[in-house]
Amino acid sequence: MSDSNNTQIEILRCEELLNLQERVGKDFLSDHALSLLINRFSKRVTYFMLEYPYVDKDFRSTYYSDFSKRHQNINRNSFRIHVFGENEEYYGFFTLRNTPPFNLGRGYLNPKALTVDPGHFLLTKFDAHILGKTFTVDAFPWMQQDANISRCAQVSIWAIARYYSERYPIYAEHTIQQIFDLASSDTRKIPSKGLTIETISSIFSFMGFYPEIYFSEIVNDRKIFNEIIYIFIESGIPFVAGLRAKGHAIAITGHLKIDHEKDDTDCITPVSDLIKGYFSVDDNFLPYSIVGSRGKHSIGDIDAVIVPLYEKMYMDVLTLLNRVLPEIETLFLPHKKMYRRVFMTSSTSFKRFIFENISDEHYRSYLLLEQMPKFIWIVEYIAKDDYPNQVHSRFLFDATALKYAGIAMMISARVGDLFIHNGKSATLTNFQEPMYKNNLMEAGYGMDEASSG
Repeated sequence: MSDSNNTQIEILRCEELLNLQERVGKDFLSDHALSLLINRFSKRVTYFMLEYPYVDKDFRSTYYSDFSKRHQNINRNSFRIHVFGENEEYYGFFTLRNTPPFNLGRGYLNPKALTVDPGHFLLTKFDAHILGKTFTVDAFPWMQQDANISRCAQVSIWAIARYYSERYPIYAEHTIQQIFDLASSDTRKIPSKGLTIETISSIFSFMGFYPEIYFSEIVNDRKIFNEIIYIFIESGIPFVAGLRAKGHAIAITGHLKIDHEKDDTDCITPVSDLIKGYFSVDDNFLPYSIVGSRGKHSIGDIDAVIVPLYEKMYMDVLTLLNRVLPEIETLFLPHKKMYRRVFMTSSTSFKRFIFENISDEHYRSYLLLEQMPKFIWIVEYIAKDDYPNQVHSRFLFDATALKYAGIAMMISARVGDLFIHNGKSATLTNFQEPMYKNNLMEAGYGMDEASSG
């Protein structure tokens, strides 16, 4: 393969994906890498576009620090494979690098491009420029490890960091090599031996996050630990999940569609109990692989969670679950046949939701004018007969509150038609409101549109 600077564009129809290996060669698409691609693209995909040479900034970062020093001649350029659907809809791209057997490099693919079960996804917008034209895709970053610089943990950190840097300008972009360099070691670092849970957390700290670690054995309640997994995803916060018994790390990036029809319990049930699986960035599979139902890993395999938080998210989720909510549920919710939905969001996003969805003027005006911290905890209780259409009760809590504040961390509450704030209460004339939706996108195989969820 020549190292020409002249960009070449070539179209492959969907049925010609099997010929991709012949076109680029096994140095760029090994049998192992090809096996991950075969039968994973959805019927929506109509053609692929090959772009060469492509300068992939992440592969170039590892090329100059490692691959260029090898005796073997490794091409510094990559192929970029763009994916298109009907009516020229752009589904994103993935790259092929000269690092067999792990050839699949940086990729941003929309769930609609793949045979993915319906569910709720953390996605953000990425731009791709092809011959002067800009295409945009909603995706979560993904790549395969190269086994020298990047292993499963580095890929998980990179994917989350790239998601944040593209979505929020406060976070800087980091290449996979820069993430590798952030890990300290008393021995040689190449080839990489992987990362410990504590090192993953320290890398997030160096990148400007304020991480928190949860171990299943320290939480000491598997049901609470599973709810923690759900809470951070519902809050729009992707995290690294440690599967320590398997020596593996993945990024959790969404959850399967919730099926509540078979639930017949007569108590307050966390929505996490209804979730059969989560979506992940796993370097062993294409993006949005499932952890749980029909997946290669079970939810029970997750025994450590490393969450990259923003600085002012002080109130720990365990304090909320173990200290505050039992008191709230005893005082305000004698009716127990409900689902409990816990998440964190920005007060700005919540007020936008209130402005668009609340009709009671007193309730609406108070929430819009109330001074709130940058982030708030929200707990929604939905009567099981009304799920998912109408929220029975909603409690707002200060995410910057002191650990032992207890019920004093409550900003306000609506329990049925009763609105409580500043020690006072008022009866609402129209208190119907939907579940809060902001952080996740609803998509998946068999669905025609992506919508906020």
